[in-house]
Amino acid sequence: MKLNINAVCAGLCLFMVIGGCSRSSSDDGLLQDAFGPQIAPEVTAIYEGDALRLRWAPVPAAERYEVCLARETIVDFASCEALPSGQLHTTTATSIDFEPLIAGENYQYQVVAIGGGVMGPTTATVQTANMPGAVDGLQASVDGSYLVLDWEDSVNASEYEVCIAQIEYEFVVECDAVDGKLITTTDSALEHALERSREYFVRVSAVNGFGYGESSRLVRAAILEAPELGLGPMSGRAIFEWVPIVGARGYDLCLAEEVPADPSACSVYRGAVFLTDVASPTIVAGLDNGTPYFVRLIPYNDVMYGPASLTNVVTPSYSPDTGVVHGAEFPTGNVLRCEGDVIEMQDCRQGRDASTVAAKIGVGTAGFDFLKLDRWGAPLSDMTLDWHYAGTESSNEKWSCLQDNHTGLTWQVWQSAETVGSGFVPGNVLDLVSWYDPTMTISHQGFADVENRCSGYVAGASECNTNAAVGRLNQTNYCGFSDWRMPSVEELRSILNYGQQPTLDQSLQPFAEDSKVVWTSEAAPEAGFAYVFDTNVGIARVQQADIAASVLLVRGEQQ
Repeated sequence: MKLNINAVCAGLCLFMVIGGCSRSSSDDGLLQDAFGPQIAPEVTAIYEGDALRLRWAPVPAAERYEVCLARETIVDFASCEALPSGQLHTTTATSIDFEPLIAGENYQYQVVAIGGGVMGPTTATVQTANMPGAVDGLQASVDGSYLVLDWEDSVNASEYEVCIAQIEYEFVVECDAVDGKLITTTDSALEHALERSREYFVRVSAVNGFGYGESSRLVRAAILEAPELGLGPMSGRAIFEWVPIVGARGYDLCLAEEVPADPSACSVYRGAVFLTDVASPTIVAGLDNGTPYFVRLIPYNDVMYGPASLTNVVTPSYSPDTGVVHGAEFPTGNVLRCEGDVIEMQDCRQGRDASTVAAKIGVGTAGFDFLKLDRWGAPLSDMTLDWHYAGTESSNEKWSCLQDNHTGLTWQVWQSAETVGSGFVPGNVLDLVSWYDPTMTISHQGFADVENRCSGYVAGASECNTNAAVGRLNQTNYCGFSDWRMPSVEELRSILNYGQQPTLDQSLQPFAEDSKVVWTSEAAPEAGFAYVFDTNVGIARVQQADIAASVLLVRGEQQ
Protein backbone atom coordinates (compact mmCIF):
# COMPACT_ATOMS: atom_id res chain seq x y z
CA MET A 1 0.00 0.00 0.00
CA LYS A 2 1.26 3.40 -0.93
CA LEU A 3 1.35 5.88 1.99
CA ASN A 4 -0.05 9.37 1.24
CA ILE A 5 2.46 11.57 2.98
CA ASN A 6 0.41 14.72 2.55
CA ALA A 7 -2.65 13.15 4.15
CA VAL A 8 -0.66 11.90 7.09
CA CYS A 9 0.81 15.31 7.66
CA ALA A 10 -2.57 16.98 7.47
CA GLY A 11 -4.07 14.48 9.90
CA LEU A 12 -1.25 14.88 12.33
CA CYS A 13 -1.58 18.62 12.21
CA LEU A 14 -5.35 18.38 12.82
CA PHE A 15 -4.69 16.06 15.80
CA MET A 16 -2.28 18.57 17.33
CA VAL A 17 -4.78 21.41 16.99
CA ILE A 18 -7.65 19.41 18.48
CA GLY A 19 -5.42 18.12 21.29
CA GLY A 20 -4.24 21.61 22.15
CA CYS A 21 -0.66 20.83 21.25
CA SER A 22 -0.29 23.30 18.46
CA ARG A 23 1.68 26.30 19.77
CA SER A 24 4.08 28.94 18.75
CA SER A 25 7.73 28.71 19.72
CA SER A 26 7.08 31.18 22.57
CA ASP A 27 4.52 29.00 24.36
CA ASP A 28 7.00 27.16 26.65
CA GLY A 29 4.65 27.26 29.62
CA LEU A 30 1.84 25.62 27.62
CA LEU A 31 4.17 22.87 26.47
CA GLN A 32 5.26 22.15 30.01
CA ASP A 33 1.68 22.09 31.25
CA ALA A 34 0.73 19.67 28.53
CA PHE A 35 3.70 17.33 28.76
CA GLY A 36 4.67 17.79 32.47
CA PRO A 37 8.17 18.46 33.86
CA GLN A 38 10.84 18.42 31.19
CA ILE A 39 14.04 18.43 33.29
CA ALA A 40 15.51 16.35 36.07
CA PRO A 41 15.96 18.02 39.48
CA GLU A 42 19.45 19.30 40.17
CA VAL A 43 20.11 17.77 43.57
CA THR A 44 22.61 18.87 46.22
CA ALA A 45 23.47 16.33 48.92
CA ILE A 46 24.39 17.51 52.40
CA TYR A 47 25.88 14.85 54.63
CA GLU A 48 25.54 15.67 58.34
CA GLY A 49 26.81 12.89 60.60
CA ASP A 50 24.53 9.89 60.03
CA ALA A 51 21.90 11.96 58.23
CA LEU A 52 21.52 12.85 54.56
CA ARG A 53 19.72 15.97 53.37
CA LEU A 54 18.81 16.29 49.69
CA ARG A 55 17.96 19.72 48.29
CA TRP A 56 17.06 20.79 44.75
CA ALA A 57 15.83 23.81 42.84
CA PRO A 58 12.13 23.89 41.90
CA VAL A 59 11.36 22.20 38.55
CA PRO A 60 8.90 24.03 36.22
CA ALA A 61 5.48 22.34 36.00
CA ALA A 62 6.26 20.09 38.99
CA GLU A 63 3.38 19.46 41.39
CA ARG A 64 5.29 17.06 43.60
CA TYR A 65 8.50 15.08 43.78
CA GLU A 66 9.28 11.41 44.38
CA VAL A 67 12.52 10.46 46.06
CA CYS A 68 14.00 6.97 46.23
CA LEU A 69 16.85 6.02 48.55
CA ALA A 70 18.22 2.47 48.66
CA ARG A 71 21.39 0.41 49.15
CA GLU A 72 21.34 -1.09 45.64
CA THR A 73 21.16 0.28 42.11
CA ILE A 74 17.79 1.93 41.46
CA VAL A 75 16.35 0.66 38.18
CA ASP A 76 12.91 2.26 38.46
CA PHE A 77 10.82 3.89 41.15
CA ALA A 78 8.30 1.06 41.17
CA SER A 79 10.89 -1.30 42.62
CA CYS A 80 12.31 1.23 45.13
CA GLU A 81 10.77 -0.17 48.31
CA ALA A 82 11.70 -3.74 47.31
CA LEU A 83 15.39 -2.84 47.40
CA PRO A 84 17.48 -3.21 50.59
CA SER A 85 16.70 -0.29 52.91
CA GLY A 86 14.58 1.14 50.08
CA GLN A 87 12.59 4.23 50.95
CA LEU A 88 10.16 5.94 48.58
CA HIS A 89 8.85 9.35 49.58
CA THR A 90 6.53 11.86 47.96
CA THR A 91 6.88 15.53 48.86
CA THR A 92 5.82 18.94 47.60
CA ALA A 93 8.88 20.51 49.22
CA THR A 94 12.27 20.89 47.55
CA SER A 95 14.24 19.09 50.24
CA ILE A 96 14.08 15.90 52.27
CA ASP A 97 16.04 14.44 55.18
CA PHE A 98 17.00 10.79 55.70
CA GLU A 99 18.27 9.60 59.06
CA PRO A 100 19.83 7.62 60.48
CA LEU A 101 21.92 6.00 57.74
CA ILE A 102 23.91 2.83 58.33
CA ALA A 103 27.60 3.67 58.69
CA GLY A 104 29.80 2.19 56.00
CA GLU A 105 26.95 1.23 53.66
CA ASN A 106 26.61 2.42 50.07
CA TYR A 107 23.47 4.45 49.41
CA GLN A 108 22.00 5.64 46.14
CA TYR A 109 19.24 8.14 45.51
CA GLN A 110 17.09 9.39 42.65
CA VAL A 111 14.65 12.31 42.50
CA VAL A 112 11.95 12.84 39.89
CA ALA A 113 9.46 15.69 39.36
CA ILE A 114 5.80 14.87 38.62
CA GLY A 115 3.16 17.23 37.19
CA GLY A 116 -0.06 16.86 35.19
CA GLY A 117 0.12 13.12 35.69
CA VAL A 118 3.44 13.03 33.89
CA MET A 119 6.73 11.88 35.44
CA GLY A 120 9.73 13.92 34.30
CA PRO A 121 13.30 12.73 33.86
CA THR A 122 14.99 11.28 36.95
CA THR A 123 18.26 12.41 38.34
CA ALA A 124 21.28 10.28 37.63
CA THR A 125 21.75 7.57 40.27
CA VAL A 126 24.31 8.82 42.78
CA GLN A 127 26.29 6.84 45.30
CA THR A 128 26.69 8.47 48.72
CA ALA A 129 29.31 6.11 50.12
CA ASN A 130 32.07 8.42 49.01
CA MET A 131 30.57 11.53 50.53
CA PRO A 132 33.26 13.75 52.05
CA GLY A 133 33.81 13.51 55.77
CA ALA A 134 33.17 16.20 58.35
CA VAL A 135 35.55 19.12 58.72
CA ASP A 136 37.12 18.79 62.14
CA GLY A 137 39.67 20.80 64.05
CA LEU A 138 38.76 24.20 62.64
CA GLN A 139 41.12 26.73 64.23
CA ALA A 140 40.94 30.46 63.76
CA SER A 141 43.14 33.38 64.72
CA VAL A 142 43.50 37.02 63.78
CA ASP A 143 46.73 38.41 62.35
CA GLY A 144 46.43 42.15 61.99
CA SER A 145 43.30 42.63 59.90
CA TYR A 146 43.31 39.06 58.54
CA LEU A 147 41.32 36.07 59.68
CA VAL A 148 43.57 32.99 59.53
CA LEU A 149 41.80 29.61 59.29
CA ASP A 150 43.14 26.07 59.20
CA TRP A 151 41.53 22.67 59.65
CA GLU A 152 42.19 18.95 59.35
CA ASP A 153 42.03 17.28 55.93
CA SER A 154 38.66 15.65 55.31
CA VAL A 155 38.26 12.15 53.86
CA ASN A 156 37.13 12.11 50.19
CA ALA A 157 37.28 15.91 49.91
CA SER A 158 38.13 17.32 46.49
CA GLU A 159 37.86 20.91 47.75
CA TYR A 160 36.51 22.99 50.63
CA GLU A 161 33.92 25.71 50.78
CA VAL A 162 34.25 28.41 53.43
CA CYS A 163 31.29 30.64 54.30
CA ILE A 164 31.96 33.96 56.05
CA ALA A 165 28.75 35.79 56.99
CA GLN A 166 27.60 38.43 59.47
CA ILE A 167 24.68 36.42 60.88
CA GLU A 168 24.56 32.90 62.32
CA TYR A 169 23.65 29.94 60.10
CA GLU A 170 23.71 26.11 60.21
CA PHE A 171 25.16 24.87 56.91
CA VAL A 172 27.70 26.14 54.42
CA VAL A 173 25.20 25.57 51.60
CA GLU A 174 23.08 28.34 53.15
CA CYS A 175 25.80 30.91 52.49
CA ASP A 176 23.98 32.74 49.70
CA ALA A 177 20.77 32.84 51.72
CA VAL A 178 22.54 34.70 54.56
CA ASP A 179 24.39 37.07 52.19
CA GLY A 180 27.67 35.45 53.12
CA LYS A 181 30.91 35.33 51.18
CA LEU A 182 31.57 31.82 49.83
CA ILE A 183 35.21 30.96 49.19
CA THR A 184 36.34 27.72 47.51
CA THR A 185 39.82 26.33 48.13
CA THR A 186 41.67 23.06 47.71
CA ASP A 187 43.87 23.78 50.72
CA SER A 188 42.97 23.14 54.34
CA ALA A 189 43.86 26.72 55.24
CA LEU A 190 42.67 30.20 54.32
CA GLU A 191 43.40 33.87 55.02
CA HIS A 192 40.71 36.49 54.62
CA ALA A 193 40.65 40.23 55.37
CA LEU A 194 38.14 41.42 57.98
CA GLU A 195 36.66 44.84 58.59
CA ARG A 196 36.85 46.39 62.04
CA SER A 197 33.79 46.82 64.24
CA ARG A 198 32.03 43.87 62.61
CA GLU A 199 31.44 40.31 63.75
CA TYR A 200 31.72 37.35 61.40
CA PHE A 201 30.45 33.76 61.55
CA VAL A 202 32.52 31.08 59.82
CA ARG A 203 31.94 27.45 58.84
CA VAL A 204 33.82 25.10 56.50
CA SER A 205 32.52 22.07 54.57
CA ALA A 206 34.32 19.50 52.46
CA VAL A 207 32.89 19.03 48.97
CA ASN A 208 33.20 16.43 46.19
CA GLY A 209 31.09 15.26 43.24
CA PHE A 210 28.56 13.64 45.55
CA GLY A 211 27.80 16.65 47.74
CA TYR A 212 28.74 18.40 50.95
CA GLY A 213 30.25 16.79 54.01
CA GLU A 214 29.24 17.70 57.53
CA SER A 215 29.94 21.38 58.26
CA SER A 216 32.51 22.41 60.82
CA ARG A 217 31.62 24.03 64.10
CA LEU A 218 30.56 27.68 63.90
CA VAL A 219 33.36 30.10 64.72
CA ARG A 220 32.70 33.72 65.71
CA ALA A 221 35.45 36.09 64.64
CA ALA A 222 36.07 39.82 64.91
CA ILE A 223 38.93 42.27 65.26
CA LEU A 224 38.37 43.25 68.87
CA GLU A 225 38.96 46.76 70.20
CA ALA A 226 40.08 47.67 73.71
CA PRO A 227 37.08 48.33 76.00
CA GLU A 228 36.70 51.46 78.11
CA LEU A 229 36.37 50.42 81.75
CA GLY A 230 34.42 52.49 84.25
CA LEU A 231 34.57 51.76 87.95
CA GLY A 232 33.42 52.87 91.35
CA PRO A 233 34.85 52.05 94.80
CA MET A 234 32.60 50.67 97.50
CA SER A 235 33.15 49.37 101.01
CA GLY A 236 35.21 46.22 100.61
CA ARG A 237 33.98 45.99 97.04
CA ALA A 238 34.14 47.71 93.66
CA ILE A 239 31.69 47.96 90.78
CA PHE A 240 32.82 47.80 87.15
CA GLU A 241 30.92 48.75 84.00
CA TRP A 242 31.75 48.92 80.30
CA VAL A 243 30.12 49.32 76.91
CA PRO A 244 30.05 45.98 75.01
CA ILE A 245 32.68 45.58 72.28
CA VAL A 246 31.49 44.46 68.82
CA GLY A 247 32.34 40.80 68.34
CA ALA A 248 33.26 40.08 71.98
CA ARG A 249 31.94 36.74 73.23
CA GLY A 250 32.89 37.47 76.84
CA TYR A 251 35.22 39.35 79.17
CA ASP A 252 37.83 38.52 81.81
CA LEU A 253 38.67 40.93 84.62
CA CYS A 254 42.04 41.18 86.36
CA LEU A 255 42.59 43.08 89.63
CA ALA A 256 45.99 43.14 91.32
CA GLU A 257 47.96 45.19 93.81
CA GLU A 258 50.48 45.94 91.07
CA VAL A 259 50.02 46.88 87.42
CA PRO A 260 49.07 43.71 85.43
CA ALA A 261 51.12 44.25 82.26
CA ASP A 262 49.76 40.95 80.89
CA PRO A 263 46.25 40.64 82.39
CA SER A 264 45.68 37.24 80.76
CA ALA A 265 48.38 35.96 83.17
CA CYS A 266 46.71 37.71 86.10
CA SER A 267 47.61 35.15 88.76
CA VAL A 268 51.33 36.02 88.66
CA TYR A 269 50.72 39.49 90.08
CA ARG A 270 50.59 40.37 93.79
CA GLY A 271 47.14 40.21 95.37
CA ALA A 272 45.57 39.13 92.10
CA VAL A 273 41.84 38.54 91.65
CA PHE A 274 41.03 37.04 88.23
CA LEU A 275 37.40 36.69 87.17
CA THR A 276 36.41 34.97 83.92
CA ASP A 277 33.32 35.43 81.77
CA VAL A 278 32.05 38.52 83.59
CA ALA A 279 29.23 40.80 82.45
CA SER A 280 28.64 44.51 82.94
CA PRO A 281 28.04 45.59 85.63
CA THR A 282 30.19 43.35 87.84
CA ILE A 283 30.72 43.79 91.57
CA VAL A 284 33.90 42.33 93.04
CA ALA A 285 33.73 41.69 96.80
CA GLY A 286 36.32 40.71 99.40
CA LEU A 287 38.62 43.67 98.72
CA ASP A 288 40.56 45.53 101.39
CA ASN A 289 39.44 49.08 102.15
CA GLY A 290 42.23 51.58 101.55
CA THR A 291 44.18 49.26 99.21
CA PRO A 292 44.64 50.48 95.61
CA TYR A 293 43.84 47.81 93.02
CA PHE A 294 45.04 48.04 89.43
CA VAL A 295 42.38 46.79 87.03
CA ARG A 296 42.24 45.72 83.38
CA LEU A 297 39.40 44.19 81.35
CA ILE A 298 40.08 41.76 78.48
CA PRO A 299 37.51 40.98 75.74
CA TYR A 300 37.60 37.69 73.87
CA ASN A 301 35.73 35.69 71.24
CA ASP A 302 36.10 32.23 69.68
CA VAL A 303 39.23 33.38 67.88
CA MET A 304 41.30 35.53 70.17
CA TYR A 305 41.81 37.68 73.22
CA GLY A 306 41.40 41.32 72.28
CA PRO A 307 43.48 44.21 73.61
CA ALA A 308 42.88 44.91 77.29
CA SER A 309 41.50 48.16 78.63
CA LEU A 310 43.86 50.81 79.92
CA THR A 311 44.95 50.22 83.51
CA ASN A 312 42.55 51.83 85.95
CA VAL A 313 42.89 52.15 89.73
CA VAL A 314 40.16 51.58 92.28
CA THR A 315 40.54 51.96 96.05
CA PRO A 316 37.71 50.43 98.10
CA SER A 317 36.62 52.62 100.97
CA TYR A 318 33.94 52.52 103.61
CA SER A 319 32.99 56.10 102.88
CA PRO A 320 31.40 56.52 99.46
CA ASP A 321 32.90 60.04 99.33
CA THR A 322 31.89 63.46 100.54
CA GLY A 323 29.53 64.39 97.72
CA VAL A 324 31.54 67.51 96.93
CA VAL A 325 31.76 67.79 93.14
CA HIS A 326 32.74 71.45 92.80
CA GLY A 327 36.22 72.91 93.04
CA ALA A 328 37.79 75.96 94.63
CA GLU A 329 40.34 78.47 93.39
CA PHE A 330 42.19 81.19 95.27
CA PRO A 331 41.26 84.01 95.55
CA THR A 332 37.84 83.58 93.91
CA GLY A 333 36.63 80.80 96.22
CA ASN A 334 34.32 77.97 95.23
CA VAL A 335 33.42 77.40 91.59
CA LEU A 336 30.33 75.63 90.29
CA ARG A 337 32.24 72.90 88.48
CA CYS A 338 35.30 70.80 89.18
CA GLU A 339 37.75 73.10 87.45
CA GLY A 340 40.51 75.57 88.17
CA ASP A 341 44.27 76.02 87.90
CA VAL A 342 44.94 73.81 90.92
CA ILE A 343 42.31 71.08 90.78
CA GLU A 344 43.85 67.61 90.42
CA MET A 345 44.23 66.96 94.16
CA GLN A 346 40.96 68.55 95.19
CA ASP A 347 38.08 66.45 96.52
CA CYS A 348 36.00 66.71 93.33
CA ARG A 349 38.72 64.92 91.33
CA GLN A 350 39.19 62.10 93.83
CA GLY A 351 37.28 59.00 94.86
CA ARG A 352 33.82 57.82 93.97
CA ASP A 353 32.33 61.26 93.30
CA ALA A 354 34.71 61.61 90.34
CA SER A 355 33.59 58.33 88.73
CA THR A 356 29.82 58.31 89.16
CA VAL A 357 29.06 57.77 85.47
CA ALA A 358 30.05 54.12 85.64
CA ALA A 359 29.37 53.45 89.30
CA LYS A 360 25.57 53.63 89.69
CA ILE A 361 23.19 50.75 90.28
CA GLY A 362 20.42 52.84 91.77
CA VAL A 363 19.93 56.58 92.33
CA GLY A 364 21.57 59.33 94.34
CA THR A 365 23.59 62.49 93.93
CA ALA A 366 27.37 62.61 93.40
CA GLY A 367 28.91 59.26 94.38
CA PHE A 368 25.89 58.08 96.41
CA ASP A 369 24.00 55.07 95.11
CA PHE A 370 20.74 53.86 96.68
CA LEU A 371 17.93 51.46 95.85
CA LYS A 372 14.45 52.48 96.96
CA LEU A 373 12.73 49.56 98.74
CA ASP A 374 9.06 49.01 99.46
CA ARG A 375 7.51 47.91 102.78
CA TRP A 376 8.54 44.29 102.10
CA GLY A 377 12.10 45.07 101.03
CA ALA A 378 11.64 44.75 97.25
CA PRO A 379 13.19 47.40 94.97
CA LEU A 380 10.71 49.75 93.30
CA SER A 381 10.24 49.13 89.59
CA ASP A 382 11.00 52.79 88.79
CA MET A 383 13.64 54.59 90.87
CA THR A 384 13.40 57.91 89.06
CA LEU A 385 10.11 59.28 90.43
CA ASP A 386 9.97 61.85 93.23
CA TRP A 387 8.17 61.33 96.53
CA HIS A 388 4.55 62.43 96.37
CA TYR A 389 2.35 62.96 99.39
CA ALA A 390 -0.67 61.32 97.71
CA GLY A 391 1.43 58.62 96.02
CA THR A 392 1.90 54.96 96.89
CA GLU A 393 4.70 52.43 96.77
CA SER A 394 2.97 50.65 93.89
CA SER A 395 3.07 53.90 91.92
CA ASN A 396 6.78 54.26 92.84
CA GLU A 397 6.10 57.62 94.50
CA LYS A 398 6.75 56.43 98.07
CA TRP A 399 9.25 54.03 99.62
CA SER A 400 10.03 52.65 103.08
CA CYS A 401 13.77 51.95 103.02
CA LEU A 402 16.97 52.76 101.15
CA GLN A 403 19.65 50.20 100.37
CA ASP A 404 23.12 51.74 100.07
CA ASN A 405 24.77 49.93 97.15
CA HIS A 406 28.15 51.20 98.32
CA THR A 407 28.20 49.99 101.92
CA GLY A 408 25.53 47.30 101.69
CA LEU A 409 23.62 48.86 104.58
CA THR A 410 19.85 49.36 104.55
CA TRP A 411 18.35 52.51 106.09
CA GLN A 412 14.83 53.25 107.24
CA VAL A 413 13.04 56.18 105.58
CA TRP A 414 11.15 58.56 107.82
CA GLN A 415 7.39 58.50 107.39
CA SER A 416 4.77 61.13 108.22
CA ALA A 417 1.71 60.84 110.46
CA GLU A 418 -1.25 63.15 110.93
CA THR A 419 -0.79 63.36 114.73
CA VAL A 420 1.64 61.92 117.21
CA GLY A 421 -1.19 60.33 119.15
CA SER A 422 -2.64 58.42 116.16
CA GLY A 423 -0.84 55.18 117.04
CA PHE A 424 2.49 53.60 116.14
CA VAL A 425 3.90 54.63 112.75
CA PRO A 426 7.16 52.83 111.84
CA GLY A 427 9.87 55.42 111.34
CA ASN A 428 7.63 58.33 112.32
CA VAL A 429 9.47 61.54 111.44
CA LEU A 430 8.03 63.18 114.56
CA ASP A 431 9.65 60.71 116.97
CA LEU A 432 11.97 62.38 119.50
CA VAL A 433 13.62 60.15 122.08
CA SER A 434 16.38 60.06 124.66
CA TRP A 435 19.51 57.97 124.24
CA TYR A 436 19.52 54.65 126.13
CA ASP A 437 21.60 51.49 125.73
CA PRO A 438 21.11 48.90 128.50
CA THR A 439 24.16 46.90 127.30
CA MET A 440 26.54 49.66 128.42
CA THR A 441 27.89 50.11 131.96
CA ILE A 442 25.37 51.76 134.23
CA SER A 443 27.11 55.14 134.16
CA HIS A 444 27.04 55.20 130.35
CA GLN A 445 23.61 53.64 129.67
CA GLY A 446 21.90 56.98 129.25
CA PHE A 447 18.27 57.62 130.19
CA ALA A 448 15.26 55.41 129.56
CA ASP A 449 12.55 57.35 131.41
CA VAL A 450 12.63 60.87 129.99
CA GLU A 451 9.29 62.34 128.94
CA ASN A 452 9.66 62.77 125.18
CA ARG A 453 7.32 62.13 122.27
CA CYS A 454 7.28 59.03 120.10
CA SER A 455 4.77 57.17 117.96
CA GLY A 456 1.63 56.39 119.92
CA TYR A 457 3.07 57.73 123.19
CA VAL A 458 3.01 61.23 124.59
CA ALA A 459 5.20 60.37 127.55
CA GLY A 460 6.37 56.88 128.30
CA ALA A 461 8.97 56.12 130.92
CA SER A 462 10.37 53.19 128.97
CA GLU A 463 8.95 53.81 125.48
CA CYS A 464 10.56 56.99 124.19
CA ASN A 465 14.24 56.07 124.03
CA THR A 466 16.55 54.70 121.35
CA ASN A 467 16.46 51.13 122.65
CA ALA A 468 12.65 51.03 122.64
CA ALA A 469 12.54 52.59 119.15
CA VAL A 470 14.76 49.78 117.81
CA GLY A 471 12.54 47.14 119.45
CA ARG A 472 9.33 48.60 118.04
CA LEU A 473 10.70 48.69 114.48
CA ASN A 474 11.96 45.10 114.68
CA GLN A 475 8.54 43.93 115.83
CA THR A 476 7.05 45.13 112.53
CA ASN A 477 9.55 43.18 110.37
CA TYR A 478 10.11 46.50 108.65
CA CYS A 479 11.14 46.16 104.98
CA GLY A 480 11.32 42.41 105.59
CA PHE A 481 13.98 42.62 108.35
CA SER A 482 13.99 42.29 112.13
CA ASP A 483 17.65 43.15 112.82
CA TRP A 484 17.41 46.94 112.88
CA ARG A 485 19.88 48.79 115.11
CA MET A 486 21.35 52.23 115.85
CA PRO A 487 24.02 53.43 113.38
CA SER A 488 27.62 54.20 114.35
CA VAL A 489 29.13 57.64 113.78
CA GLU A 490 30.90 56.50 110.58
CA GLU A 491 27.86 54.66 109.27
CA LEU A 492 25.72 57.76 109.61
CA ARG A 493 28.46 59.92 108.12
CA SER A 494 28.53 57.60 105.06
CA ILE A 495 25.10 58.83 103.86
CA LEU A 496 25.71 62.55 104.43
CA ASN A 497 26.38 64.66 101.35
CA TYR A 498 28.69 67.56 102.16
CA GLY A 499 28.11 69.03 98.71
CA GLN A 500 24.63 70.21 99.76
CA GLN A 501 22.71 71.53 102.76
CA PRO A 502 21.05 69.84 104.55
CA THR A 503 23.53 67.03 104.16
CA LEU A 504 20.86 64.31 104.46
CA ASP A 505 19.46 64.01 100.93
CA GLN A 506 15.84 65.19 101.01
CA SER A 507 15.15 63.70 97.57
CA LEU A 508 15.58 60.26 99.22
CA GLN A 509 14.66 61.17 102.82
CA PRO A 510 11.76 63.54 102.05
CA PHE A 511 11.19 64.48 105.73
CA ALA A 512 14.82 65.27 106.49
CA GLU A 513 14.26 68.73 107.96
CA ASP A 514 17.01 71.32 108.24
CA SER A 515 17.21 71.03 112.02
CA LYS A 516 17.41 67.24 112.34
CA VAL A 517 19.70 66.04 115.12
CA VAL A 518 20.09 62.25 114.98
CA TRP A 519 21.35 59.87 117.63
CA THR A 520 24.20 57.43 116.85
CA SER A 521 24.93 54.17 118.65
CA GLU A 522 28.07 55.51 120.33
CA ALA A 523 28.29 56.72 123.91
CA ALA A 524 30.61 59.63 124.60
CA PRO A 525 33.58 59.23 126.97
CA GLU A 526 31.82 61.33 129.54
CA ALA A 527 28.99 59.60 131.41
CA GLY A 528 25.48 60.69 130.45
CA PHE A 529 26.46 61.84 126.96
CA ALA A 530 26.30 60.24 123.49
CA TYR A 531 27.18 61.24 119.94
CA VAL A 532 24.68 62.87 117.60
CA PHE A 533 24.87 64.15 114.06
CA ASP A 534 23.51 67.51 113.04
CA THR A 535 22.34 66.56 109.54
CA ASN A 536 21.93 70.18 108.51
CA VAL A 537 25.69 70.76 108.39
CA GLY A 538 26.95 67.19 108.81
CA ILE A 539 28.81 67.69 112.09
CA ALA A 540 29.10 65.01 114.79
CA ARG A 541 29.11 66.21 118.39
CA VAL A 542 28.30 65.01 121.91
CA GLN A 543 24.94 65.67 123.51
CA GLN A 544 23.37 64.93 126.87
CA ALA A 545 21.59 61.57 126.64
CA ASP A 546 18.38 62.93 128.20
CA ILE A 547 17.88 65.59 125.51
CA ALA A 548 15.43 64.48 122.84
CA ALA A 549 16.70 63.79 119.30
CA SER A 550 15.64 61.78 116.24
CA VAL A 551 16.46 58.17 115.37
CA LEU A 552 17.38 56.88 111.92
CA LEU A 553 17.83 53.12 112.13
CA VAL A 554 20.01 50.89 109.99
CA ARG A 555 20.60 47.19 109.37
CA GLY A 556 23.42 45.17 107.84
CA GLU A 557 26.95 44.21 108.75
CA GLN A 558 28.47 46.65 111.25
CA GLN A 559 31.12 48.76 109.52
